[in-house]
Amino acid sequence: MVFPSKIWLNENGYTHNVDMNGQTQTDYDYIRAVESNSNLGLVIQAINGLFADRGFTLKNMADAAASIQKRAVRSAAITSASGAKVQRSELDELNAQAKSDININVYWKVNTLGPRKSITYSLEAIDPYTSKSIASTTGTGPQSFTAELDVLLKEAVVEHMDEFTSRLQQYFDDLFANGREVSVSIGLLDSSGFTLEDEIDGQQIIDIIDGWMAQNCVKGRYNMTDATDNEINFEQVRIPLYDDNGRALDTRRFVNKLRSFLAAPPYNLDAKLENEGLGSAMLYIGEKK
Repeated sequence: MVFPSKIWLNENGYTHNVDMNGQTQTDYDYIRAVESNSNLGLVIQAINGLFADRGFTLKNMADAAASIQKRAVRSAAITSASGAKVQRSELDELNAQAKSDININVYWKVNTLGPRKSITYSLEAIDPYTSKSIASTTGTGPQSFTAELDVLLKEAVVEHMDEFTSRLQQYFDDLFANGREVSVSIGLLDSSGFTLEDEIDGQQIIDIIDGWMAQNCVKGRYNMTDATDNEINFEQVRIPLYDDNGRALDTRRFVNKLRSFLAAPPYNLDAKLENEGLGSAMLYIGEKK
């Protein structure tokens, strides 16, 4: 899915300040931008067309924004049991709605020299699951007498488009071969009454979880970055793109399989799953049944 870059949003006034846990932070108005800026719509449409010409299907940011707005009408505020609002940025909302494999951040600026115009642009491909940069390209297109923004952009981008999409295809090939990279954390609820070093059927709980990860990650690829008696953190966890039924598998569904495994005999452990964005999930283990 194509997004305006944060630099473009900032330059064009599509930002606002929010209070995040007592600290003032800048949030970006993606939805207001796509709804109110016709030039952004032209740019997204032009980029979508260039990708479609090369066999890539892109999701439409305007459609994702419309779905989020409909949900907002149905529920004016999302609240927790305590009444506190759940704080998610618009980018988090759009990612959760679209679940794109790759986000394309676009920046552009029109240069004017007399009657001639050119466009300076940058494209950066980001994995929304890891926030890692996959590929990027920048440049300035030829000067032209045309005033059509989408034409200027296509003239500027097309020269480097094949190389850019080739890098994306290499990344897709790696995802299919080696799985998608996510992170998973395991913690204990205060009411659990045991530690991850306690044993069930002769195995420590930490080893039970580690064994499940080894069996279910693609090619057994993951890193246990740290482990204590009440928390385990896994990074560079490679999960399959699809489950056994051919459905797309995201972080939540992957960790939910672990939750079901721990809930079944002989372990009988209750656990609560919390999503922390597309590429991260936390499983809180509670009491034994």
